[in-house]
Amino acid sequence: MPVPKFPNAELFWPIFPECLQMAVLIFFISIAMVKICTEKHEYEVNDNQELVAYGLTNIACSFFSCFPACTAPARNMILSSMGVHTTLNGIFTSIVLLLVLYVLGQLFSTLPIPALSVVIIGSVKPLLLQARSLPVLFRRNVCDGVIWTTTCLTGVLLDLPYGLMVGIATSLVVIVINNQRAPAFTLVRNELQLFVRETPGSKTNGVLIFKMCSSLYFATSERFKRELYATTINPLHVKNTPRASSEITVSHKGSDSSTVESILTNEPSRP
Repeated sequence: MPVPKFPNAELFWPIFPECLQMAVLIFFISIAMVKICTEKHEYEVNDNQELVAYGLTNIACSFFSCFPACTAPARNMILSSMGVHTTLNGIFTSIVLLLVLYVLGQLFSTLPIPALSVVIIGSVKPLLLQARSLPVLFRRNVCDGVIWTTTCLTGVLLDLPYGLMVGIATSLVVIVINNQRAPAFTLVRNELQLFVRETPGSKTNGVLIFKMCSSLYFATSERFKRELYATTINPLHVKNTPRASSEITVSHKGSDSSTVESILTNEPSRP
């Protein structure tokens, strides 16, 4: 084991871009394997705890000149199929690795690479078979299918870091498009005192609710205001008219009244 020493600070900025890509890649691969195992064995995992664990592990390993810690998809699927529940399997794995490095390695020096490839492909067969669920994914949600396809094709044709970047960028674009195209409509109270979607012949019965199926933030504020004015009433059109007996109250789940008021009046929100 090498003597612990502080990492060379002069190499920080030259290798920072590659390290950032590696860190994101390690986290995504690890979380993906965790999600697969949690669905298979029906248990829950805290993603933040996994991120903290990998961060602390790699920080500690940096003082011993170790490789970055990451899960191996092939080995992970084998352990999952064997019913492993704890990290004690690492003891047996470490012993096997020591034997391979110091004793058995020379016996496998003439082993053809295709034979090793067959072993790896066989162990990750469950991962490869997930591509069969792509038509079902497209039928359930086209956006998720597009994200999966673009990320997979970019990762296979170019490289995994590029696949992750394209996948993240595609996800952000899809989120923005969905927020901009989210349906907006009004709800009214019917005879059974239930709020239903307003139709041309429905009555308000004193209460009219505007609903937009997206988050309210800077990118959707203009559309929220435009749809609200189009379906209810524009304050600019009644600014100089006498105040009516009823008042219009606007609220949004997750946003305080000052934020909504600033959007409607084009004024900065009060602290």
